Amino acid sequence: MAWERWTLITACSVVGVYFKALYAAQQPIKQAAKDGLQALTSSNQRLPRDFLQSGLRPILTSLSETSKLTAQGLDGLAQLMELLTNYFRVELGQRLVHHYKTLSDPATFRVEAAGLVSDNDSLIKLVGLVNIFHLLPQTANMYLPELLDEVVKTEALLLSAAPTCLSAPLGKYLNRYPAETADIFVSKLEDLRYVRTLRNVIQSGSAPSLVEELGRRTTDFIVANFSDETHVHVLSTLEIMNDLLAADPAWLSSHAEAYEALLALWRGEFTKEPSSSPMPAPWIRVGLQVFVKALKHDKRVDVLLQLFLVHGHGLALDLSELNHFVHEAFITSSDVEMRRTIVTEFMSMFAEAEPTRTPAWHLERLLHGLVIPVVLASFLRNEPVVDASIIHLLADHMWKPIVNSQRDDNDRMQVRCFATHHSEPNTYIFQVGILALGSIVIQHAPDLLAADRKEIVRAGWQIQQQTDDPIVRHWANIYLCRFYDAFESPAKFVLSTLAALVRMQGVEVRSLARQALDILVPALPKRLPPDDSHWARMFRRTLIEDSGQWTLIYGLVSRHRDVFYPHRQLLVPHMVGCLHKHGLSPFAHIDGKQLSLDLVDVLTYWERKASSEMVDDKPPWQMSPATINSVVHYLTRSLVMAIAHEVQQTPGHMKQVDALHARALGYLKEIFGPNGWSTAEFKLDTVSKYLIAMVSTLRHRTVGF
Repeated sequence: MAWERWTLITACSVVGVYFKALYAAQQPIKQAAKDGLQALTSSNQRLPRDFLQSGLRPILTSLSETSKLTAQGLDGLAQLMELLTNYFRVELGQRLVHHYKTLSDPATFRVEAAGLVSDNDSLIKLVGLVNIFHLLPQTANMYLPELLDEVVKTEALLLSAAPTCLSAPLGKYLNRYPAETADIFVSKLEDLRYVRTLRNVIQSGSAPSLVEELGRRTTDFIVANFSDETHVHVLSTLEIMNDLLAADPAWLSSHAEAYEALLALWRGEFTKEPSSSPMPAPWIRVGLQVFVKALKHDKRVDVLLQLFLVHGHGLALDLSELNHFVHEAFITSSDVEMRRTIVTEFMSMFAEAEPTRTPAWHLERLLHGLVIPVVLASFLRNEPVVDASIIHLLADHMWKPIVNSQRDDNDRMQVRCFATHHSEPNTYIFQVGILALGSIVIQHAPDLLAADRKEIVRAGWQIQQQTDDPIVRHWANIYLCRFYDAFESPAKFVLSTLAALVRMQGVEVRSLARQALDILVPALPKRLPPDDSHWARMFRRTLIEDSGQWTLIYGLVSRHRDVFYPHRQLLVPHMVGCLHKHGLSPFAHIDGKQLSLDLVDVLTYWERKASSEMVDDKPPWQMSPATINSVVHYLTRSLVMAIAHEVQQTPGHMKQVDALHARALGYLKEIFGPNGWSTAEFKLDTVSKYLIAMVSTLRHRTVGF
């Protein structure tokens, strides 16, 4: 009997130690106490009533008044309830709700909410209170509306924009009653505070059952809100969808009704008449995020094409993230079949009989922002995205309709693809896109175009002759130059295009003309007779009649010097004259001086090449001694002028001047070197004259200073 009494006393003491240790501040001590109690309660026998009363008395006493609550005590109670769930009644929740209301009273809590969370003792106690509710008996759902409302108010005072310390414990409680919780939130979508709390719970990942319940309510919860013409709940619904996708990337793909409702909402927003304001509806940014997350999981081409509607109304949106995603996930994707599907789907939209179904500006954005990059990337990576079937679609739906187009009363082409609902400039943008796409295909896949080459070149001529926009006209020239480079063409057509490019006027199209000439000039030896110098005379005549074209033409000569070599005698006299006119003028720009030295490089290259050739046992045409000495004179003066102007240059400009100085000196060394020009003369008196003038000028400036 004495032994049994001693054992009972010892067990009671041990249990008492465990209960006290549960309220300790140190986590290892609390965990050890919890493990000990769990070992005692693992048997089927219930703990004696006296043990429980003695162990629970401290925490129950602290629950009697709000002022006696401590964070350690609430955490200890939660630990006990995990072990002894059946020992507590559901009525405990009523007392917990009362304490929560007292601690979160806005009159006092508003001031505490403005400080640090770690210093907010009331908030720590609130977290401890909420963390107990999921441990109450199953009938604790009676406190759900009241507690949820209180937490919503608290998070609103905290100005939460992300999950708070209340989100995870609240999620555990809501996860036990997903149906009731979903009912409450769906009925409160107009209250943004409730939406924020629901998003916090979803983002915390503590309520998977609630997420599943929301998925089962797709029709009531999402489709109905998207179908509402007032769009009152669209933003709230999209924000919740965005969080659901973050928790489960496959969520939207597995809920087809929600996906289709979102697509219908998106199409309806961007196919209506645009607003006069550039500011987008608030839900559009969130809608973009939802689409991007869904496409990361399931790359649906039809959704991607609809996503490009966002480009149409000129809204003030930052689309850099969207563009980066499209480039990484679609344009440069390794999935060849998917990229081929992008092109075929676009051509299907392009060929629609009803223009109102797909606005022209939508096709323009798809063409420039998606189709052309996909096609170009496939060629650069040598991937078989464009095959005979794609070429057949291009011929049937682009090139042939342009060739067969009719003229309207305003002398414009009547082609479906040039129709527009808004403004005429869209027609030009579309034409540029078609020409750019055609140029890429002609450049990289000429073998696939043999059967349709007649329609291809006629389409380019049709656009060039009928457009009044200079940019479109020069894109047509690039298109035609690609064709002339790839296929046999009549000389008169080649020369006609060349003449149009050489006579180009306007700074805005200068780069396009340069690009077209860089394509066409290397192809001239293939398309024109070897002894035909008509085109070279055309360049010389243009230089004489319009000196403003010298940078365009001589830049072309510098880049394609071998093409111009057989006709150099037509250009050298004018080239040498330009050296002095544009390279030595005090008003000459640094670019003009660089181009002048490029011409010297061309002249030295031509002379080296001519000295190594023999034509009928005679040397070919070479520069006369006077011409050679004129080049030497230019280089000498350019060196002297560079020295004279060094004192006037800024440090940044000095680097460019030094580079020009080094180039000029290098050419002089080459001319007077062992393999240089034997007839060249270096006149010291001329150099002396320029140096004396330079010293006099510098002395005068120094005295004046």
